[in-house]
Amino acid sequence: MKSRRNILFSTTRQWNPGDEFILLGILNVLRSVEPDFNPVIYNRSPEIFRSKSRRSFAFAVDLERMRFRRLRPGTFDNSFKESLADSAFIDLAVFAGTPEWGSDRLKLMYDYIDRHSIPVVYLGIGAGLADFDLRSLGPVYQKVIDRALLITVRDNWMLKIFAKQNPILLSCPALLSAPASYEKRVGQVKKIGLIYACDKAAKYNRINPATYGFMVSYYQKLMDVYRGKCDFEFVMHYVDELPRFDIDFPGQPQYYSYDAKDYFDIYRRFDLVIGPRVHGIGVAASMGIPGIVLSHDVRADTCIGFGGEQIVPKKDLSEALALTGQCLAGAKDKSEGLIRLKSDVFGKYAQLLAPILRKGKP
Repeated sequence: MKSRRNILFSTTRQWNPGDEFILLGILNVLRSVEPDFNPVIYNRSPEIFRSKSRRSFAFAVDLERMRFRRLRPGTFDNSFKESLADSAFIDLAVFAGTPEWGSDRLKLMYDYIDRHSIPVVYLGIGAGLADFDLRSLGPVYQKVIDRALLITVRDNWMLKIFAKQNPILLSCPALLSAPASYEKRVGQVKKIGLIYACDKAAKYNRINPATYGFMVSYYQKLMDVYRGKCDFEFVMHYVDELPRFDIDFPGQPQYYSYDAKDYFDIYRRFDLVIGPRVHGIGVAASMGIPGIVLSHDVRADTCIGFGGEQIVPKKDLSEALALTGQCLAGAKDKSEGLIRLKSDVFGKYAQLLAPILRKGKP
């Protein structure tokens, strides 16, 4: 009999800090129920697991470079890998709040769960495409989903898609990511964090050209309107954005880190955050900081669970500026509401997970 449970989490490392914010939130809840377990990750980063559409290209490139071991996904990464698939050492599998809960990069994890009948939960999963259909998934994926012990979804799209599985609508676990010591009560908005993204980064880490153009114009106008009233600083989540930022906003104060945990200190500087990064809004909300998301795809609905406001990018900036003004005026009440929301959501997650963890306790 093992003294500590091994729990496998689907996530990424060094790809999108949003995935890491989500995992931190889930770990916080699980540890409130069961303090001692061994976290194991399935790193579905495209650096580790390539999608079907890129495998043939990757094969040719790797052969050219004579990097044959690169063809074996996850061979050296300190995460779950193909060589471990024969060992039934995992006690619980967790698909953590992301639209990529059903991608082909997760085939090894699904096959492993099915082969060894591993208990599985889905926590705060979201939509990637508005027209997604569960029937498009392979039979093993559907089999694992149908026997899940718990499915919580973070948006109304997923609520409809998983209707037969009786999902529960709850905020994305990124809302639970920041330690309580980082929470703050915002009074007057003195410093605004502008989340920067661009259209010339890696796929899934970029925004479309229309959103990018609107964002630049909106930020420039915002800094002009509130000059002398608020200070502005910028935040970036992906390294490709650094050189482009220097062209768009030369000389402006900006923050970036390779380490997702550094973003707690970065975002805590602000009284309001604005931008197209859903989980930038989420990690700020986890500290009681209100946010406005630039809604450029279905993932933006996730921010409803972060108490965030939404701006749909348009050529006319007047609506965006009006909403910004309302958020500045209501920041104190919104901040108090976020602290209450986080406590409520944390309690609901813990209540749902407690009987599952107790049932399978080693």
